[in-house]
Amino acid sequence: MNRIIKILFLSILAIALLTAPALGAITESEALKTAETYSKSGEKTAVYGPYKSENKSYYYAEYRTGGDIPPLTGVIVIDMGTGDVVSDEKTLRQVLFTVYRLMSVNNESIAVSNQTAQKYRSEALLYTSNPNIANIFNEMAETYDEIEAVEKDVVVNLNVSYENAMKLSLLFKDLEESLKSLSAYENDLAANAGITKQYIENAIEEIEINSQNFQAREDIGVNYSNERVGNEKADTESTPGFGLIAAVFALAAIGFFIQKQKK
Repeated sequence: MNRIIKILFLSILAIALLTAPALGAITESEALKTAETYSKSGEKTAVYGPYKSENKSYYYAEYRTGGDIPPLTGVIVIDMGTGDVVSDEKTLRQVLFTVYRLMSVNNESIAVSNQTAQKYRSEALLYTSNPNIANIFNEMAETYDEIEAVEKDVVVNLNVSYENAMKLSLLFKDLEESLKSLSAYENDLAANAGITKQYIENAIEEIEINSQNFQAREDIGVNYSNERVGNEKADTESTPGFGLIAAVFALAAIGFFIQKQKK
C-alpha cells in the first residue's frame, strides 16, 4: 500500500509541475518567437526591453510594414517571467508609458539636462537684485539636476522602469509650473535680454505637447494590443521554463523509484 501511495504522490507532483506556469525568465529571442506568432503578413517584428513595472519585467514588441520609414502597425507586451502576452490594461499602460517616456533618454539627453541646469544657474546670477526671479531660476536648475539623475539611472544603471518614467513626467510638470511663475516677471526678463517671454511660452508649449504625445501613443498602443491579442488568438503557449524542466526531473524520479521497487 505504501508503495502505491508513493507512486501516486510522485505522479500528482509531476502533473502539477507540468501544468504550472513557467517560472524561469524568458530571453529576448524567446519573446521574439512569441511575438512573431501574432504578426500579420508583410510585417516585421522587433522586441525591446526589458522594461520594469511594479517589480516585474516585460518585453515590448512592435510590428511594422516595409518602407524607408516603416509605419507602426501593432504592439504587444510580453511578461518576461511567464512568457504570456499581457492583456491587463493597467499593466499594459504602465509598460507602454515607460517605453515611450524613456525612449528618448540617452547620453545626449543627459548632456542637455546638465547644460540646461548650468544655463538656469547663470541666469539666476543676472537677477541678484530680484530674489524672486533668482529663486525660480535656481529651482529650475535643481529640477534639471533631478532630471539628469533619473536619466543617468536609466542609461547607466539600465533602470528602465515605470517608476523612473513617472519621476520624469512629474519633474517636467514641476518645470512647467516654474516657467509659468517666471512669466509673471516678463518685463524684468526682457530688460536683461536673457530668458524672454517667447522663450518661456515655447518651453511651456513643448512640455505640454510632449505630455499629450506620450498619452496619445499610450492610447494607440493599448488599442493596437487589444486588437491584435483579442482578434489574433495565437496558437501558442508560454515559453517553457523552470516548471517544465522540474517536471521532467520529477518524471525521471518516478521511473527510478518504480525500478528500485521492482528490484
